[in-house]
Amino acid sequence: MPQKVFRDAVHNMISLELGDSPLPWEYGDPLLLQLIDTPEMQRLRHISQLGLASRIYPSAEHSRFSHALGVMHLARRILEILMTRQPGLIGRELAVQIKVAALLHDVGHGPFSHVFQEIYPNAPHHEYWSQQIVLRGNGPAGLIRAFAASQGYDGEVWIREIIAFLGEAPLQGVRGVGKQIIASQLDADRMDYLLRDAHFTGVDYGRYDLEWLLHSLRVGMVAGNPRLCVDISKGPSALESYLTARNHMYRQVYDHKTVRAFESLLTLLFRTLTTYWHQQGRVPQATPQPLADFLAAAMTGGVPSVEHYLALDDTVILYALRSWANLPDSGDPLLRDLAWKSRLLQHRHPVYRRLKWHAFAGGEEVDDSIEDVNFFQDILAFFQQEQDTLLVIEDNVSLPVKLLVLVDCLDRTPYAHLHYRVTQGGEPVYVIQRGEKVTAAEEASSTIDFLGHARQRLARVFVDPRAMTAVQGLIREKFTSHYGQMG
Repeated sequence: MPQKVFRDAVHNMISLELGDSPLPWEYGDPLLLQLIDTPEMQRLRHISQLGLASRIYPSAEHSRFSHALGVMHLARRILEILMTRQPGLIGRELAVQIKVAALLHDVGHGPFSHVFQEIYPNAPHHEYWSQQIVLRGNGPAGLIRAFAASQGYDGEVWIREIIAFLGEAPLQGVRGVGKQIIASQLDADRMDYLLRDAHFTGVDYGRYDLEWLLHSLRVGMVAGNPRLCVDISKGPSALESYLTARNHMYRQVYDHKTVRAFESLLTLLFRTLTTYWHQQGRVPQATPQPLADFLAAAMTGGVPSVEHYLALDDTVILYALRSWANLPDSGDPLLRDLAWKSRLLQHRHPVYRRLKWHAFAGGEEVDDSIEDVNFFQDILAFFQQEQDTLLVIEDNVSLPVKLLVLVDCLDRTPYAHLHYRVTQGGEPVYVIQRGEKVTAAEEASSTIDFLGHARQRLARVFVDPRAMTAVQGLIREKFTSHYGQMG
């Protein structure tokens, strides 16, 4: 049977059937091909997978589009394994819905991925936009309805069920297994992005034994509900390597302090842009029209339309940065600040500096990370209280603290151990041991149990270098015991 083949740097060949296939996990492939060719999916070619990380890892230029194909491919492989090993458990109608959800799971990402969610206070996250984009009548929803109707199914029901896979609410029964394939601690999303991001950043931290992990997947029963499990009767090494890879990638790539510095710079640039809007009631004249239209809706208290959102991608923001970097000096401090920050991002000039603190109150050791939870809560509260305080950054030019300082807080664990799931409401990775016993992974592996306790909770304070002296003076008296030298 003829196939469409995508060559992929991570999975080699991603194949989809062009016509009807008797194999249930290949059912619906023509619909996937139609969805791939929609403008909504093609837009992801212009959304970087790792945002500003390419400033530090030059080859990390891969897109959300290639990641979406990889997640769809892995979801299809997982379905093949489960439907072959446990026939009758997952029907072909459910299988195609899972594949569609896997393909579309990131369709709502904005420019530079997660950073764009900070463009204005309380901006909707990409999960919201993904659902709204799928629901568009002239977009993916129309193709899904048409395919479902051609197969004798109710298209509206299909759309609701696909949207449920993209939402946060847990699903029960065998649909809960589908939800795990899309979004869980053992999902196709993480399986792909760890390998893909490791490949394109050029690091080995994210590599793990994908083939054996897939080979070990099964469905087991937990409290009467089917759940995706890993068979570790021959050892937990593949699962351990997967979770360890995630730990290393967050610590060494995603949370790299210079990556976070560039993200902080872009976040503060967005704050300058929205502050200018609130003062002037408009965007700077050099702002590209798609971004101006989006902000016009957002800044007046509404939620921008899906059409306005879809008009944005990395190229729009990059064009805006080039335009703002060349703004003539009008004497307006906000426009000057916007131009200065744009030049930093455009030319990769030295980025924001980090405040350094005594690791222990009164101690000699100095670090840029605050791990004392009470202390970083005090720091957050302090800068929130001082956000409108004006600081002099150059002769006769002052800006408020909120445009010059960002407290970057991290709270991550490579594996959501039972201790943390109590408050986060998640599920463990389930494993099947000898004798068909199903347990949480941390109960079967000391390595995974350790990873569950390896919680990284810290804060860094990024400061505009023009304001470093002023910020030093602002905080020195209040935080004398913790305050160290600047770095």
